[in-house]
Amino acid sequence: MKILKNVIWSWWELGIVKWSSFLCGIAVGSYWSEFFRPYIIVVITIGLLLGVVGLVRWLKK
Repeated sequence: MKILKNVIWSWWELGIVKWSSFLCGIAVGSYWSEFFRPYIIVVITIGLLLGVVGLVRWLKK
């Protein structure tokens, strides 16, 4: 059984997914800002590390 399948997204479909995740992140951050405040360094570090991993993978292609 194949759970995940390969899908080719157009530029505007990918843009919709990116904007929706960005806006959901803003909503969660504004609603739970006091909860995430003690962990802001950890969250920023994880975000930067994931960004670097994505950049390295993109540059290797």
